[in-house]
Amino acid sequence: MDLVNEGDDLPASVALNSYSWPKRVTPLTYIPYGITGVSPSSGPYAGYTEILVSGKGFTSEIAENAKCTFGIESNSVVVDAEVLDYTKLMCKSPPDFKLPTGADEFLSVPFGIAFNKEEFQPWTEGTNRFRFYTQPRISQANPDEVTIGKMAEIFVSADEGTKFFEPVPSGGGSSQN
Repeated sequence: MDLVNEGDDLPASVALNSYSWPKRVTPLTYIPYGITGVSPSSGPYAGYTEILVSGKGFTSEIAENAKCTFGIESNSVVVDAEVLDYTKLMCKSPPDFKLPTGADEFLSVPFGIAFNKEEFQPWTEGTNRFRFYTQPRISQANPDEVTIGKMAEIFVSADEGTKFFEPVPSGGGSSQN
């Protein structure tokens, strides 16, 4: 289903079977919501990373029920979200997301949103993911001083046993309810 611009909606019809479609004087319409991007797409297991979710369909009528989910149905965490406007909402990654037994220190989990009151179903489905990682500990920065107001290159090293990683793209595709 395509997402629509603010002010637009999609026509909807309802039937109890495949042939008895009611005629309505006032058309029934629907505004789908979905995700087009998640930024940043990664954060530490400690949580509290502010995540900007881009998409469409985040209307004021459903804003009070906004939620984000991290993980799969059997291992997920749901957090509150705040709708900023029709195309943006914010949420924070959950603190202390549990690393499954035997998992790598980097864990990429499905990410979705919902606005319904009843168990927040359905969640958006798509390619959007959030990657949890172990926060590296910085052991050295070279140089250790720079002049404020001037561009400088600083080389940062992590403690032995911790490491930096390359962030991954957030998915690029859209996910919808």
